[in-house]
Amino acid sequence: MEALIASSDLKGNPMTNSKSNRATPKHKTRTSKSDQLKGLLNKPGGMTVEALSTKLGWQTHTTRAALTRLK
Repeated sequence: MEALIASSDLKGNPMTNSKSNRATPKHKTRTSKSDQLKGLLNKPGGMTVEALSTKLGWQTHTTRAALTRLK
């Protein structure tokens, strides 16, 4: 049985300690689903559970559970 060589990648290319020339990924500020839920509830006229579920991509029972945790 052959041992894996730690100094090469899976394609057999030697690995070095140099930095990648790829651009550093920019971190986008993500809004949590609960923050999105609160924002939707602040709209004039409110929203139904079905409309909230559609907007958030949740099932209705998940939306109802999230509503019970809001203060």
